[in-house]
Amino acid sequence: MQKTKTFHYILLQIAIILIAYLPFYINNGFIGDYGDPLGQTIPNKFLLIEYIKNGIFPLWNSFSFLGMPFLADIQVGAFYFPDIIIFSIFSSLKAHNISVLAHIIFSSIGFFYFFKKLLKSKPIALTLSTIFCTTGTILSKLVYLNMLASYSYMPWLLLVSLQKRKVLTKISLLTAIMIFAGHPIASFQILIVVFIFTAIYYYKKWMKLLQITIGILIGLLISSIQLIPFFELSSLSVRGDLSFLEFINGILKPLELGKFLIPIFNNHDKFIHFGTLAFILLLISPFIYKKLSKKFQKIYLTGCILSIIGLFLSTLGIHQVFTKLLYEMPIINKIRVAARHIVIFHVGALICIGLYLTTLKRKTANILIILLILNSLLITNIFLERHEINKGESHYMPEIKETIERTENMEFNLRTSPKYFLSSSSFLFPNRHILNLMPNFIGYNPILSKNFYEYFPVEAVGSFSNPEYLSEYYENLLNFGLNYYIFPNEEFLIEKNLESRKSVIEFLKEKDWQLITEVGNALIWKNPSPKAFVYFENNKNKISNIKFAPGEIFFTTEMTSPDTLVVNQSYFTGWKAETETEKINAEISQQLVQSYEIKNPAKSLRLYYQPKSFIYGTILSILGIILLVFAEKKIK
Repeated sequence: MQKTKTFHYILLQIAIILIAYLPFYINNGFIGDYGDPLGQTIPNKFLLIEYIKNGIFPLWNSFSFLGMPFLADIQVGAFYFPDIIIFSIFSSLKAHNISVLAHIIFSSIGFFYFFKKLLKSKPIALTLSTIFCTTGTILSKLVYLNMLASYSYMPWLLLVSLQKRKVLTKISLLTAIMIFAGHPIASFQILIVVFIFTAIYYYKKWMKLLQITIGILIGLLISSIQLIPFFELSSLSVRGDLSFLEFINGILKPLELGKFLIPIFNNHDKFIHFGTLAFILLLISPFIYKKLSKKFQKIYLTGCILSIIGLFLSTLGIHQVFTKLLYEMPIINKIRVAARHIVIFHVGALICIGLYLTTLKRKTANILIILLILNSLLITNIFLERHEINKGESHYMPEIKETIERTENMEFNLRTSPKYFLSSSSFLFPNRHILNLMPNFIGYNPILSKNFYEYFPVEAVGSFSNPEYLSEYYENLLNFGLNYYIFPNEEFLIEKNLESRKSVIEFLKEKDWQLITEVGNALIWKNPSPKAFVYFENNKNKISNIKFAPGEIFFTTEMTSPDTLVVNQSYFTGWKAETETEKINAEISQQLVQSYEIKNPAKSLRLYYQPKSFIYGTILSILGIILLVFAEKKIK
């Protein structure tokens, strides 16, 4: 009977989440402001599935910024099997929306079980789970699938920490899966919550704390195959050198904290809000502290500490001294939007609110529970309505669907040498999906390499800040193999009041570019004499029979002398060449692309990408699995 009641609560929890997010889902889903979903998440997931279908290991992405590491990208999730299954079954746009909703439901069920076990009350557990999963923290991540997926494992980690059996094994596996799901920074925030909660809850229970700590460390080891390549790429990226001014971008200012109460007037970041009524209960909750049992007092203090740390990180310490100190701290200084640390505050606040509800009489508590749930649903659909989802998509969604379907239905060939496109910065929206699945010169990726940025100062979102970029960098673009240029037609320019940009068309005509086709309102121009993707500096040495796959290239050669092979593909350590007689590491050529010094004339060449970060990560992951097998038996 007890299980049946719990099952009914789970069904109710799922129903509440579906009701809360139904307006989003039926309005074409969770695409947002056309940033990450169309620019990265959906193309990367689609590309990952194509790699799997073609038996290609997803180390290298040939389609963005002249090529970039793929496994290391936080928005790929190369080993995250839930998304691999979903994106294998459904079309990529539908799969993205299903995955977002599934992770919210998964998170809500986890929080229900966690709060039920912690506070011994199903109605309160239902309420707290609803608040978390329909308000600020989750709403602000609706369009960031990788962050949302990582957050969804937080309640399950907390729940496992309360259990007695197989804790180490479960913590290890959940930690690894959480990191495989996507975002290392989100995972770091979750581990802060888990660490603080367990450190206080199990104070002086050293064996239990040891199990949890070892479990987390083993989980990190298991996920090293993805973590280490990510941190290597991050260290090579423009974002890796985040300036202090960029670091304090998105800080939650002290004066804005008062706007928790009235979210409609909060112009900074409405998504920090988790309900006016909930916030009032948080403020008055200290008055019930003495009514709590000693065990619940300890849990209440845990909630308070989490809330304080969450606010401290979200405001970056308020005082400049603390802010600069946090800026110098590894991992913390990787996040651009400090207010995202509010997730730590939210968990702590919910613990305090839940304990307050346990002290009330049943009728009073039930009334407040109903009001809290209604307040949360109002936040989801009224106060914190994501206008770019509910309004923007109604205008652009037909074209978005058309471009995605066109991409999925085209003959997508991973085994063709890139013929690079460059897309006009005035023509990025809403066509990022199909453009990002072409070998793009600029692409879209926030982890843009320093080498590329120094040579082509392009924004991470995939556009030049200089409107005259085509003429400014024309010779360089040709030198690195630009084949096609996509630009709006004149009708589009007039419609968007961009008539001055007609000069681009004249420029292309002057350079003898050929207009080969028009797709929608886009003109596609072809370079009359594009640079080869792979070539020898000495034109007497010839290349033929190129067999290409992302991360691996084969070709035959006719060489009469030693020579330098140039590949118009971004330089990253880990690229190597192999001939019948020698192995050669790639060198950087012209500050950007790859070159190989072939000392002995060869008949065939194989280029392949095998970064040390992947090798080291693989070794550590295997070590983590071995440790997991033995650790549970040794620690009881």
